[in-house]
Parts: sequence; structure tokens; C-alpha cells
Amino acid sequence: MDKIMSAKVIGQQQTDNPEHRRHFALQEPSTDMRERTRYSRHVSKTSLYTNASMHPVLTTTVLAGALIGAVALAGRGSKN
Repeated sequence: MDKIMSAKVIGQQQTDNPEHRRHFALQEPSTDMRERTRYSRHVSKTSLYTNASMHPVLTTTVLAGALIGAVALAGRGSKN
């Protein structure tokens, strides 16, 4: 598994583009005031998992409603 990860995933995390900043915020604050950098590929700002974990009651309600709807549709189709 490690060989697959190092062959595929590690290469996807690296780029040939040069670093655009001269200073990093590790030793001193940055001055460009940007929160995000530019990427050549799509990067999501949030994820479904993050939204679901931030709102557990809403997530449970939506999933319960979907389950009840699926059971109702399945029960409705089996009756003759």
C-alpha cells in the first residue's frame, strides 16, 4: 500500500510551479493578506462531511426523512 501511495498520491500533491511567496508565516507574519492561494485544479471550500458534522440535528432529520420516504415508496410499490 505504501508503494502505491508514494507512486500516485505524493505526486499529485506536488507541483513544478515555483513558490510565489518569498516569506512564509512560520517565522514572521505575511503581508499579502490572502487566505487562499491559486491552484490549477478545483479545490472545494467546504465539504459535505464538514457541513454534516457542523449541523448534526439537521443531518439526522434529513437522513431520517429520506429513510422514511424510501420505505414509504418501497411499501407503496409492493402493494397490489
